[in-house]
Amino acid sequence: GIIGGKEVAGSMNAVIDAINPGTMEVLARVSEMGYDDVNLAVEAGYKAFHGGWKNTSVEERAALLMKLVELFERDLDVFLACEILNGGKVSELAEGDMDAVRGCAEYFVKVARQTQFGDSAIMDVDSDVNAYTHVEPWGVVAGIIPWNYPVVLTAWFMFPALMAGNSILVKPSEETPLSALYFGKLAEEAGFPPGVINVLPGRGELSGKFIAEHPGVRYIAFTGSPGVGQSILQAADKHGTRVKREMGGNGSAIVCADADPELVARLIGKRVNQHYGQTCCTIHRVFAEKSIFDDFLGASEAFFKELKIGNQAVKGTQLGPVVNSRQPQRILNGIEVAKAKGAEAILSGGHASVDGHQGFYLKPALLTSPTGSDCNPNEIFHTFVNVQPVDS
Repeated sequence: GIIGGKEVAGSMNAVIDAINPGTMEVLARVSEMGYDDVNLAVEAGYKAFHGGWKNTSVEERAALLMKLVELFERDLDVFLACEILNGGKVSELAEGDMDAVRGCAEYFVKVARQTQFGDSAIMDVDSDVNAYTHVEPWGVVAGIIPWNYPVVLTAWFMFPALMAGNSILVKPSEETPLSALYFGKLAEEAGFPPGVINVLPGRGELSGKFIAEHPGVRYIAFTGSPGVGQSILQAADKHGTRVKREMGGNGSAIVCADADPELVARLIGKRVNQHYGQTCCTIHRVFAEKSIFDDFLGASEAFFKELKIGNQAVKGTQLGPVVNSRQPQRILNGIEVAKAKGAEAILSGGHASVDGHQGFYLKPALLTSPTGSDCNPNEIFHTFVNVQPVDS
């Protein structure tokens, strides 16, 4: 981890292997941060915060942030390697993610420049009542980042938090800790004071729990599963810590009778397969009007059959590995739940073999279910869709 500008091995003497899900190769061994490490990071954050960081001007913060972005762009190949090899993402999607970083920084620099930090003008509320607005940073705030978009979601947390004048704790997913740790190294090179940016790798049930329970953390931004989000809210609420939670979804699409079935099958199929369905805005449920249902289903089957399954680092791959060894069983269980509730498998999914690569590969799944039935499992993080006919 990175605490107070120093690399820290962690107090628990525990390590996590960051792997390549397309080859099962261990890319790096990362220390897991315990309660003592979280405590140290909070102390380092407040030392930096009260030692001058909270009193920096917006322009000083903006200069440091844009320097960090320049260093990010200088070392783009490192971040791409992290996203593709560790995150299991195809290069085309990974490159698109990287494009969002500068735009995010420039946006929040603009917002900060428009914000009246400190005391605003006095407002007359009544003849003998005045109102004052005072804007100040929280202090130490934490971002708990998921594994599906590690670079983008780290930036989306870090940049507004830093521009507001906070010190930050970044807790990357245990699956994809490498890019956040590299951000931490670049922060030092960019000139951020030690302790302003701290990186605490580890599992959610340990490192994340310790962050949520710490009374010195004033605000938590969380993206992940509903169950973990609920536990974070309960732990944080003991100290009145504010929590922002973004907790997945189970997206749907409606196909109307006047649509072009081939075109719509491709458009929906692309969304079903965005990062192999490992996103919170993936389409998993489709409702198609009966007059177009058969044509749409046939076109969808053709689309999924044509997806090129392969290693994420190989050019032309469209469907790469899921992120870890646990996901395949969760996905296959979800498909079985849908079938047990009455869904019929057009393409039943299952394990896929990829020549030359031993990884966590699965075939896409296309299911159909009777009108009005409740066959949809909870969010399945994979290329999976259940199509249902409707009258209108």
